[in-house]
Amino acid sequence: MKHGEQAKKDFIQFWRNEYKNNKAKAKYIAEFELQYSPESSIWWYSRECFLYEMLNWSLRTLDGETIIKMGFFLADLHRQIDSLHKQQVSLYHGKIFEVFRGQGLSTVDFDKLKKNKGGLISFNNFLSTSTDEAASLAFAESAIEKSALEFYEKALKTREKALPPNHPDLATSYNNIGSVYDDMGDYSKALEFHEKSYQIFEKALPPNHPSLAISYGNIGQVYKNMGDYSKALEFYEKSLKIREKALPPNHSSLATSYNNIGVAYFGKGDYSKALSFLEKALAIRQKSLPSTHPLIKATKDNIDHVKKKM
Repeated sequence: MKHGEQAKKDFIQFWRNEYKNNKAKAKYIAEFELQYSPESSIWWYSRECFLYEMLNWSLRTLDGETIIKMGFFLADLHRQIDSLHKQQVSLYHGKIFEVFRGQGLSTVDFDKLKKNKGGLISFNNFLSTSTDEAASLAFAESAIEKSALEFYEKALKTREKALPPNHPDLATSYNNIGSVYDDMGDYSKALEFHEKSYQIFEKALPPNHPSLAISYGNIGQVYKNMGDYSKALEFYEKSLKIREKALPPNHSSLATSYNNIGVAYFGKGDYSKALSFLEKALAIRQKSLPSTHPLIKATKDNIDHVKKKM
């Protein structure tokens, strides 16, 4: 979503009214008004002031008004994390392997991220003092994942009370929670929730519904992340069959399926099939996306990597 300067002004006025009797918070708000820029969003989030406290409280309580008011800040925070991630990708010098969203990650830095992600240093203090961008990014992503998980779990509880057990909205909640657990590396939990999701979708939706394709693809992603490429292929291919029937031949979702299947074949060591599917993904992306789109570059990089293995 795009947010203009007015969104920031509305946010500042909203919280100035809320904290008009709190001099300490009012001071931070005044500093925020004068000094905030999108490039400083992680710094402001990690600072011991009202932003971190406000965001987490609003997610815990499902305070929609506050979340909407903070929309411009959440968008800036997301973009800065994404920018830092891309900087890390461009600086990798070790062996590169493919992750689900088409990004490269070195084995050395991946191990570093995993170790730091479960560390005992607090998110706020670490982000404020660390010069290691990769580790800082890991803590930022971890904090956002935990906040998202709390939000989705609260939404699920509300839906479980209000809806019948096989309602598609419950499947959506299970899917969201499964995706967060997948991002957190808890693959057994991710599978548990994604399987709940697709079991409901299979009963509630027609066999070629796009939501089923997404659900199968998500399960395939988890198996791929676990290193079980055969199971990943099984679900990626189920997803592809639905998309080939339901979508036009140059749809971007087909490119996603072809890319995922190519990555899985690469993991199995079947480089000729990996190349075939990655080239299909590239052909669609070159027709449907701008020439400078990062997915085109990522797919070309994947193809080059496969060719080096052949």
